[in-house]
Amino acid sequence: MPRSTRWPSSRSTTTLGHELYVTLESCLLCWAAIRIARVPLVHFAGPDPQWRFLGQLAGPQPALVDRATSMDGPMAGPFGAWATLLPLVERLWRDPTGIRIDHFRQSVPALVDLAEQIVSDGTAARFVGWTQQEALASIWDDLVAAAG
Repeated sequence: MPRSTRWPSSRSTTTLGHELYVTLESCLLCWAAIRIARVPLVHFAGPDPQWRFLGQLAGPQPALVDRATSMDGPMAGPFGAWATLLPLVERLWRDPTGIRIDHFRQSVPALVDLAEQIVSDGTAARFVGWTQQEALASIWDDLVAAAG
């Protein structure tokens, strides 16, 4: 097989020195993909309490020792709150109940309250036609209060 079409070796170090920036703390599938890719550092803006336990899995597992990833987050302040709020709004539109909402309610109750408010009063529906800057500006004061 020509060299250019070979699969990369399992010992590939192509991600050394790279950093990944993401909106939310990793879910199970993202967590696994990050480790398979050997990404050494991940910055996340918002917490995802449903998947927080994943950070504890790599430590005792010998197969993951060479795939260690440092996690940096969540971001403090209104931008971290925004990163958490957006998936909450989407989830509340689809299914306003369930374990995922329960996890968020226990961890960030003010953001769940804000998400429920902007879904019920129609603000979130208006986000669809707005730029991110317009949407963010429309609830900035609420984000500051919720992040406080």
